[in-house]
Amino acid sequence: MALINRVARLFAADAHAVIDRLEEPDILLKQVEREMRRIANETAQEVAALAQGLAALEKTIAEVGGDIAACNGELDVCFKAADDDLARSVVRRRLQRERQVDQLTKQRETVDSNLARLEAELRDRQLTLDELEQKVHVIDATSPASPHTSSNITTQEVEVAFLAEQQARAGR
Repeated sequence: MALINRVARLFAADAHAVIDRLEEPDILLKQVEREMRRIANETAQEVAALAQGLAALEKTIAEVGGDIAACNGELDVCFKAADDDLARSVVRRRLQRERQVDQLTKQRETVDSNLARLEAELRDRQLTLDELEQKVHVIDATSPASPHTSSNITTQEVEVAFLAEQQARAGR
């Protein structure tokens, strides 16, 4: 039984070694970098959308606050005119606006906390992405050109080399 376990471990180790050689870590690292960049961009877009939503909420709160101030002015006029019925309707409208401000303030707090959380996530992701980019740069600088990496050969260079080879072979 022990011999079978040893042989099984030997085959597993050989299989892992073969897979490691096939995976080409530089290509995998570049793929991870692209994926991290995509996720960071999506997070940045979410942060921007939340910031816009927060600005809109603050604008609405200010507008409703202005309505409350206007109601207070109208109440002064109603009480000076001794019109209690009209004053009651203005008080009702002011109470509705105050409740609206309370609801909007709670929404703003929620959006603000979500925005802070996402901004922290974005900073963390950006730091991770920066570290990953440095690793990719180091690997690119230290690894010899492999057949999978681009050597920046232009189409024109290929055409010139092709014509030169064609002429050399035609002269034989």
